[in-house]
Amino acid sequence: MAYLNGDTQTAMEMQFRYNDLIHSLFCEVNPIPVKAAMSYMGFCANAVRSPLYPMEGANAERLRESMRRVGIEV
Repeated sequence: MAYLNGDTQTAMEMQFRYNDLIHSLFCEVNPIPVKAAMSYMGFCANAVRSPLYPMEGANAERLRESMRRVGIEV
C-alpha cells in the first residue's frame, strides 16, 4: 500500500527488510517452505504428502533465521 500511496521510500525499505525472508520462502519448491513457516508459527503440522518432502535441514534453519530477523516468533 505504501507504494500505491506514492510512498516509494517506505515501500523500498519494506522490500529490503523482507528480501531475505522472500528468498528463504522460495529456496525450495513451493508450498514446502510456506508449509514449514506456517508450522513454525503454530498454524499447522509440518507434514506434507507425497510427492512433496520436508525441507532440508540447512534450508529450514535459513527460513527460521529469516523469520526471526523480521520479528516473526518461531
